[in-house]
Amino acid sequence: MKLKKFNNWDNFFKFSAGNRYPDNLLIALVLQEYKKIAISSRKKIKILDLGFGAGASNLTFLCKENFDVCGIDISKLAYLKAKKKLKKMKLNARIKRATFDSIPFKNSQFDMIIDCRSLQHIHKSKLEKSFLEIKRTLKPKGIFVSF
Repeated sequence: MKLKKFNNWDNFFKFSAGNRYPDNLLIALVLQEYKKIAISSRKKIKILDLGFGAGASNLTFLCKENFDVCGIDISKLAYLKAKKKLKKMKLNARIKRATFDSIPFKNSQFDMIIDCRSLQHIHKSKLEKSFLEIKRTLKPKGIFVSF
């Protein structure tokens, strides 16, 4: 199966509201990893979602589970739709427009970085730099999840 590459994600999100529900595998992985940490203590765990999309479903799940949540997406339209959804739901996630090969966060900032079917869409010429950026922003014992 050949994966479709989108050159203009804003065009894609004109016709897509994004995912309505968080990914089941993400739910299982995150809750398994942090099951021993009380919801009231999870704010100290910082998670970055790569390519959150217009639905921001993974962001909303992570916010409701009381994690410190950030996200990046290249699409202005996805950013605006996600921002509107988060505001409507009264959820606090710091989202930015950015590319994976230039993550606008400090070194060693995240306990977990999540790629839920986003990296597969970038051009292979940007893949190595993207992984270097993920490594740079992930804490030394942080977890990178990609599926």
